[in-house]
Amino acid sequence: MKYILAFLILFLSIINQTHSYELKVSGNYKYGNWGLKEEDRNEAELDLKKDAIKKYVNEKFKGNKSGYRDFKKVEDQVLQNIDDFVNIVSFLVDDNDKKNKTLKLTAKIEINEMELDFLISDSSAIGNAMPSEESDIAIVTITAKLKKLNSFKDKITDVSKSKDESYSAESSQVDDTGAEISIINESESVSQTGGSTETKLSNIEYGPIQGLDEELFARAAQIFNDNMFNPIDASQFLDTTKILNEYLSGESLSRDTKNEIYKTIIDYEIPYLIISKLKVDGMSTDPATGKKEASLRAISEVFKCEKFCKSIATVGPVRANQIGSSENEAITNSLYYAVESATEQSVNMMNAKGVR
Repeated sequence: MKYILAFLILFLSIINQTHSYELKVSGNYKYGNWGLKEEDRNEAELDLKKDAIKKYVNEKFKGNKSGYRDFKKVEDQVLQNIDDFVNIVSFLVDDNDKKNKTLKLTAKIEINEMELDFLISDSSAIGNAMPSEESDIAIVTITAKLKKLNSFKDKITDVSKSKDESYSAESSQVDDTGAEISIINESESVSQTGGSTETKLSNIEYGPIQGLDEELFARAAQIFNDNMFNPIDASQFLDTTKILNEYLSGESLSRDTKNEIYKTIIDYEIPYLIISKLKVDGMSTDPATGKKEASLRAISEVFKCEKFCKSIATVGPVRANQIGSSENEAITNSLYYAVESATEQSVNMMNAKGVR
């Protein structure tokens, strides 16, 4: 019986350690002229626990934006019920510096990780699902840029003024006295060269952007992976060249092309689809840096596809502007920024609706 009891104690101890997270936290806390009171001590320990939670979250969710966002949803609830999640195991330093009226504390602190994880999971539609329930999402990204651009020099207005003053003497015929007369001539000329710093559109015709398909997919896929989706490159089963060519000739896809996309997604039993359309339509010079600045218009739409595909989230149309040392670099930076921003906003809208 003693062996069984000892085993149970050891087993429960292991379970407790498995679901706890230990860390060390330090802090200095000032108190008033009347000495260290009990309420000062309690306030210092409370601040120590709050610092422990912040340190734990920064370590646990480092590089995990979605996890950190989920914690921020319940942060107030955690801090209001701090004793349910944080326990001071022991004080390694407990020094009352009476001269400087400062309490110096270093504590070994235990975080109830399992309880905190449950709370964070319950706040997120993602957390309520098992990893085996991750949803597939097909990604279609269409990019284009203006085919022909005319760059105009900066508009320069040059104003020049000149002023001449000459003197002459005149004598009076009556009393032979003299007087000096001044003659002033002023002139002004204005000249203007160049045009706007913006690139002018000489022909509204778009062309494809080559070489970025894989990188744009990878950036969107990373965000979906972080949010418990399985991203799928739709170019594996969709004629993306046909889709792109149609988009280049107009602002949207035809009904037949859309229906073809929807039917394919449904046939492959992929529950979600995101179509992102990005058009680079402007190039200018950033006045602060002198670098090239690309401007693009982006719109992303998410569909839930079962018997039919229905829109559940739309981002845009929005503008994205980024700079680069060359036109190509500015365009690339703008596309990367737009894809990441649109994907993150789409995921947030889906989560708000309980979609995952």
